[in-house]
Amino acid sequence: ALVVALRVLGLGLLDWHQAYALAFTVVFVSQGWVMIRLANVCGFGPVGGPIAGLVGGIAILVDAGAYREGGWIYTVDYGVWPQALANSMTFLALAEILAALEANGRARVRAVVRAGLAAAGAMLAHQISLPVLVLTGAIVLAIVGLRRRARFGEVAVVVGAALEPAHGAELLLRPRGA
Repeated sequence: ALVVALRVLGLGLLDWHQAYALAFTVVFVSQGWVMIRLANVCGFGPVGGPIAGLVGGIAILVDAGAYREGGWIYTVDYGVWPQALANSMTFLALAEILAALEANGRARVRAVVRAGLAAAGAMLAHQISLPVLVLTGAIVLAIVGLRRRARFGEVAVVVGAALEPAHGAELLLRPRGA
C-alpha cells in the first residue's frame, strides 16, 4: 500500500521501481524517527531523545540478522520490510498512547488520533502487529492504569480508543468466512 501511495502521490513522476525504492527508504528512516519519538515520550528529553533514537536506528541498521532472525538479511534479502514498517508503526502507536495519557483536552485527542492511525497502519503493513498491540496495550493499561494517581477508566478509554482502528484494519484483512 505504501508503494502504491507513493506512486500516486508522485503524480506520474515516479515509476514503480522508484516508488518501491522510496518506500524502502521511508521504512528504514522511520525506524530511527520512531525511536526518537518514543525516547522523547519516555522522558529522555530534547537532547537524550535524538541520541537514543540515533543509537536505536544505528543498532537496527547494523544488525546483520539471519533468516527468521530479523536484521538486514531477513528484512532486505527476503523482502520482509513491511514487517519492519509494521514494527515502527506499532512503536509509534505505543509512543502516542503514552503521550495521550500525559496530555489533556485537544492535545489528548490529537495524540489518540495519531495512535489510532499508527495502529491501523501497523495492521495494514503486517499482521504481527495485532498481538503486539494487544499485549502492549494491556501492559500500558496495567502499569499506567494501576498507578495511584491514575484513573483506570480514563486510561482504559485512551488505550481502547487508540487501538480500535487496528481492530478495524484487522477486520479488513481477515479472510471472508473465517
